[in-house]
Amino acid sequence: MDNLQFLGAGIASYPAGATLGPRLNESFEFVWIVKGTAVARFDEAEVNAPAGTLLLCRAGMHDYYRWDPSHTTIHGFFHFQASPALLRALPDQSLWPLSRSLDASPLFRPLCQQVLDYARVPGDVLAELVVPCAEMVLRQFIHLERLSETLPGSRFSAPVEKAMHAMYGLSLQSPIPLAPLSRFARSANVCAGHLCALFRKETDLSPLEYFRDMRLDRAEWLLKNSNLSIKEVAAATGFASQYHFSRCCKQRFGASPRAHRRGSVGRAEAR
Repeated sequence: MDNLQFLGAGIASYPAGATLGPRLNESFEFVWIVKGTAVARFDEAEVNAPAGTLLLCRAGMHDYYRWDPSHTTIHGFFHFQASPALLRALPDQSLWPLSRSLDASPLFRPLCQQVLDYARVPGDVLAELVVPCAEMVLRQFIHLERLSETLPGSRFSAPVEKAMHAMYGLSLQSPIPLAPLSRFARSANVCAGHLCALFRKETDLSPLEYFRDMRLDRAEWLLKNSNLSIKEVAAATGFASQYHFSRCCKQRFGASPRAHRRGSVGRAEAR
């Protein structure tokens, strides 16, 4: 059984002064405020939620929302069930926070957007793409205080770290968009030449080479964990052609995409 069962997602709009609930929430639900404000009540706890707030209502809680009294409120949401095995692996639910700022982690916004985007794809792909994103949102939400230990770039200078966070956000999109060096330089608040010099010094790679390797890491995961064809994996991770993707994959991992799918990475290919 998957750690997480995805139940649905969407965007909702409420007029000024509207309310929702109280209701018994039989599943877990993430809600993030896109526009307007809200006051959320989960059992006896009340949370003020301005735009940019990510809320989590746990299964078994009674929830109630009082939307912005003066303006339309728009929010995104997704429902899911967590397996007993996943819940045992996480801290006790009484220790889980009820809200986070979407800006508290560079992963929250792109991951939540990906859940909404992937929710429209067919069932088989849904399980392969939505579930990992939704589970990552949950784990990041609960373990945010440990984020600095796990996010890419924590060992690097501030400009390199900022550029890496920008790359990581792009790598969660599907398809992964290609981005010019100037975009990462703007994210790092430095000129392109300085960013290249820092990357070479700290990683032995240029920024675009580092981003290419990040895309290849995502491709490797898709090859091993999805039913997408090699051509579809190449397109999903931002490679212009299957040939270019195969060449880059072999350079980085020492094996072709087909070998990854066969589970023979690390062994010489017989051709």
